[in-house]
Amino acid sequence: MYYIKLLSNFNEIEDILEPSVKYRMAYVKREFQLQSKTSIQQAKWLNENCMPSFKEQIDVAIMATASQFFFLMALMGAGQVVNNEAFEWAHNMPDMSHATAEIGRFINDIAAYKLGKCKNDAPSAVECYMKEYGMTGEEAMAAVAEMIEQAWRRMNRAYMELKGTLKPAAQCLLNLGRSFETFYLHGSKDGLTYGRDVKELITLYFLKEVHV
Repeated sequence: MYYIKLLSNFNEIEDILEPSVKYRMAYVKREFQLQSKTSIQQAKWLNENCMPSFKEQIDVAIMATASQFFFLMALMGAGQVVNNEAFEWAHNMPDMSHATAEIGRFINDIAAYKLGKCKNDAPSAVECYMKEYGMTGEEAMAAVAEMIEQAWRRMNRAYMELKGTLKPAAQCLLNLGRSFETFYLHGSKDGLTYGRDVKELITLYFLKEVHV
């Protein structure tokens, strides 16, 4: 029911889009369908009490962050600053987009491991890394944190090498990566799940006056 309702919502949004940008919704729908498949795989692992390999977990869980879905949604509302070329580029999930998803996945898993695993949580990158390489939790978190640093380097390099027409779309990816760092407080808390952890930060950004 949830899946069908969301698809219905997409159709409603498409109905109010300008004719020249209606094509964008097709990209969003396809990405939502792909993301739904990864969620089913995670649920299967959980129900079967299966601990996948680190690579298997990452291949699935990176898509389950919905980073790519959020990216396409942001582009859909970006107006005329992005064009069909940008959507094709985004749809093919360039390395810059993959790096953004890695940041979201890894920083989420570090925060979740620190807070403690819930019984209904699918295996995390930290847990799979611990099992596969025989590491402690602290060692695995340090290794995954280094992967976040490498992902940022890849993303920054890719942005610098992009041609101008794709820069506005790429800027959305940079901002998405920054939002992951903000919501998860660099891996120390899970502000996306527990909003109280970022309440003060949001208040500072949007409500309190800045005196100049």
